[in-house]
Amino acid sequence: MASIDRTAYPVYHRTPSLVELERHYTLTAEEREWLRESTRRPAGLLCCAVLLKAVQHLGYFPVLSLVPESVIAHLRRALALPETVSIFGVSSRSVKTYIQRIREHQGLISHGRTVRHLALVAMLQAAETSDAPVDLINVTLELLYKQRAEFPAFSTLDRLARRVRTLSQSRLAALLRSRLTEADVARLLALPTPAPDRPFTLWNDLKRLPEPATFEHFSELLDHLTWVEQLGRFTLILNGVAPRKVQQLAAEARVLDAAEVRDLAEPRKLLLAVCLVHQAQAQTRDALVSMFIKRVGAFQRAARKKLEELQRTHQNAVDQLLATFQAVLEAHATATPEARDTQIAAILDGAGGPASLHDRCSEMRAFTGVNYSLEIGTFPV
Repeated sequence: MASIDRTAYPVYHRTPSLVELERHYTLTAEEREWLRESTRRPAGLLCCAVLLKAVQHLGYFPVLSLVPESVIAHLRRALALPETVSIFGVSSRSVKTYIQRIREHQGLISHGRTVRHLALVAMLQAAETSDAPVDLINVTLELLYKQRAEFPAFSTLDRLARRVRTLSQSRLAALLRSRLTEADVARLLALPTPAPDRPFTLWNDLKRLPEPATFEHFSELLDHLTWVEQLGRFTLILNGVAPRKVQQLAAEARVLDAAEVRDLAEPRKLLLAVCLVHQAQAQTRDALVSMFIKRVGAFQRAARKKLEELQRTHQNAVDQLLATFQAVLEAHATATPEARDTQIAAILDGAGGPASLHDRCSEMRAFTGVNYSLEIGTFPV
């Protein structure tokens, strides 16, 4: 059964705020005039006003005892009625009369069979893309509101949603069974079947969630992906089925243990197994990609850190090369043309010789800038 709190079905959960009272329970001039024409008794006037604004706000006529006192007081003040006027002094027959007048005035569709037909059509359409009763009910409420249809009781919508869901799953299960090969069926039916040499069934392995992004788990996930892909590729089998519905059916399958799956009828068992395998394959591939991205990111961070350390370590060598280059420039600028080559050669020989300086320059260039990609290959994969 769907929880009413998880749906858009409107109910009085608490005392409405002043803002909500102003927004939903303020009478227009036309409404005041209509109320005065509909009834003249103070209690009937207040009761009719409460029912009118409640159905506009909620989409249905609530039980009067469930209407918050703040709503009644707000409308009583709006109608300038004495504090002693109460809605509970009105007979049930008068209440029914007021409801019928409000339906006619608001142009509401209230015939039970007509409303249920509208709800059924909306749910059947919604069931093409979603399998959750909450979604089916919410889509139906939206359509009924647009059609100006009075909302049925929540229990009615909940029962209808469960029937539509069962019908939709039965149709989908029959469709997928017609697309599966006998080999596919055999592999899928074997998943929840216990084996004498295994403490757990393959169904439990299939429900396993991705592990944290470490190299050890990376290898395990590669093996897991190889295994789940051997169970079959069901992309074509699920052609035309909404991805959201596949995800919801896979989530439903994931909460069932192997014993519960074995008790299901074969078509439903295959339906849940196909969706679970397909979703497990997608999740495993996503987890592998995520792990790979995290792993490469870790390599890049480590390489960048190592490059920065190397740059600091070789800073003295860089300073010596710059000092040698500065001395060469000074000799070139101050020495005579005849003595220039001799002085520059002496400076270079004093710094280790041209060949040594060339090698040191090449080494330094590898550690300048932000190109840390060369360091990535130094880390173990």
